[in-house]
Amino acid sequence: MLRHWLERWKNWIGDRDMELAIRGELRKQGYNPGRKIVDFKLVAIERPGWVCIYEFTVATRASSDQASTLFGVAHDDGRSGTIVRFYEDSTPRDEQRATWSEGMILAPHLR
Repeated sequence: MLRHWLERWKNWIGDRDMELAIRGELRKQGYNPGRKIVDFKLVAIERPGWVCIYEFTVATRASSDQASTLFGVAHDDGRSGTIVRFYEDSTPRDEQRATWSEGMILAPHLR
């Protein structure tokens, strides 16, 4: 039971609006939105904190019931909304993350 709770805590996003934006975009692109969102982390922030960039991974299924792993990036602006993008490979996701986070404060693992 402790492992179950630790796993849930590890994959907890902590932002209901962000989770709804991610699941909504999954649904819009024809994927099953009920799957796990894992490795969700803040990667960049712009002062005073309105704009944040996040990256994550989604284990999902397409409408054809084929399992797939999607690499996601989200641009969250607290004043105007959230943009979510998904990629089948991590390289284009990393390029999009670098574009969006240019000039921002980066997380230590990206410096």
